[in-house]
Amino acid sequence: MRTGLALELALDLGTQFAFGRSSPLFYKSQYDLRFWGRTNRGITLDPTLRATGTTPPVATISAAAGGSLTCQVGLHVEIDNVGAGTGLGQATYKWSSNNGTSYVATGVTTAAGPTALGTTGLAIAFAAGPYNINNKWDATAATIVDWSGLGNHATALIARQVPFSLAGFGGYPCLDFGTARTFGYSTPAIVLGVQSLIVAVRGDGNCGYVLTHGGDDNYVFGNAGSSIRANRGATASQKAVSATWIRDGVRKVVGVSFNGTHATHLAYVNGVDQAATTLTNADPGVGTISAALGIGCNPSSFSLGTAGVIHEVMAFGKAIPADVHLALSNGIKARASGAIV
Repeated sequence: MRTGLALELALDLGTQFAFGRSSPLFYKSQYDLRFWGRTNRGITLDPTLRATGTTPPVATISAAAGGSLTCQVGLHVEIDNVGAGTGLGQATYKWSSNNGTSYVATGVTTAAGPTALGTTGLAIAFAAGPYNINNKWDATAATIVDWSGLGNHATALIARQVPFSLAGFGGYPCLDFGTARTFGYSTPAIVLGVQSLIVAVRGDGNCGYVLTHGGDDNYVFGNAGSSIRANRGATASQKAVSATWIRDGVRKVVGVSFNGTHATHLAYVNGVDQAATTLTNADPGVGTISAALGIGCNPSSFSLGTAGVIHEVMAFGKAIPADVHLALSNGIKARASGAIV
């Protein structure tokens, strides 16, 4: 269950001393933090589990006594025995809180009423059968809680597609987008002109849109071609970083800043400014756009989305200088110790 926001604010402000002013909340007033999504603090699970296998019945989760769907549980459930029958109350299941790496219990009888899942704070209920031995269910992330305090929570655009992984980011939580590249998350409309976007990501294969604001008006793109773009009206700045700057299967912190001009449109990896080739050399200006922040996708088009995993996302309403990009990158690296080299 996530820590209360007031306590989290106090704790994270304290990281400025331990991590060299690395906390985004330390820079909230100075650089206008608009969104802060943290998979290790604020993921709300979808109450309906994602099902696979042969005609799997519906399985749902709810908060058990003292629990919450906003939690850190990599729930995986699968039928482990149909020897006594395939019906509800006959088939049994096993369940895991770490995405199937190990199992807390096996041979548990399927039941219609909510059954508490150990100390996870969750309870599970099953619909009527029949059940098949290959039926499996996984918890997915319905909402990425916004820790900026502004309430810009990001919701899944297509339900039950992105599993919450407890340790998929080098031993730390993340959202596992897989390789389908056809779904993602969207915040309410956020007004941004000059801006900075930061994401802790591991891009795999043909990783496309990682972050967007206003669709193609502002993006961080992981595949070959245009890597970063800022557009206002018909005037755009576009640059290409290395074709594998994100999609190399390496965990890293990627950042972009834009302060109205092509010269101030910059890309960072782990806080280091990246060499980039100019594709479109223009100065779009500082005009604002009111639009959703897309995470793992372009919300206006579900093609070419993220392939890989995302651990943390930040969006600021100002252009962050290089030293702050480095400090924030170091902060993420410190919070996910050992996950990013």
